[in-house]
Amino acid sequence: MDRREFLAGAAAAAALLATRRSASLAAERERLNLILIFADDIGIGDIHCYGADHYQTPNLDALAAGGTRFESCFSTPLCGPSRCQTLTGRYPFRTHMTSNSTGNLVKPANEIFLPTVLKAAGYATASIGKWSQLPLQPGDFGFDEYLRFTGSGKYWPTQEQTYVLNGENKPLHDGQYVPDVMHDFLVDFATRHHDLPFYVHYPMAHCHGPIQRTPDTPADAPRERFYADNVAYMDKLVGRL
Repeated sequence: MDRREFLAGAAAAAALLATRRSASLAAERERLNLILIFADDIGIGDIHCYGADHYQTPNLDALAAGGTRFESCFSTPLCGPSRCQTLTGRYPFRTHMTSNSTGNLVKPANEIFLPTVLKAAGYATASIGKWSQLPLQPGDFGFDEYLRFTGSGKYWPTQEQTYVLNGENKPLHDGQYVPDVMHDFLVDFATRHHDLPFYVHYPMAHCHGPIQRTPDTPADAPRERFYADNVAYMDKLVGRL
């Protein structure tokens, strides 16, 4: 290789590196939409890609296949402290929410929740789902909008069943299924904010007990089938999303 060929090759390599660096910087500047999905009271033994024998979760499996699947990690083995830890980035012994009954110790004045940080970066934020162990309302911790489901397992209308939509109690009407109500609000929020980056905190209702039938459960199905139907419906909602 003579000097001219070497210089030409070096220039081409430098141009390629510059192009890659420019693309990398552009990607860093791009603010991606974020949806954090929590299942409720379900273990990895119920997810097919983790080896479940009795449950099919094709949509979750597809996410795992196209992303990163954790195989070794530590978690907080309670639902309320686990969600608080994720929203604050702090261990339970620091927020003082070490159990489901100590959420009243978590104060907006003492903690910076994830939506506060993301709103400062230009994100629209929403909390959609369970909030029963945390105090106050999601809006008090920085969320722009929220749909708060306060129960566990009561997914179909009862006389007292309600949900909270941006501070207002809403009745659950005949034929409405709480997970579908939550999903529809999430889709509406994402549609209304498609021009902005958005962050959605999405603690799903599935699959906490007492386990009830889903809209896809046949009327004559035995109760023993209900849990598998709940796992399948959770996966279906992820696929629709």
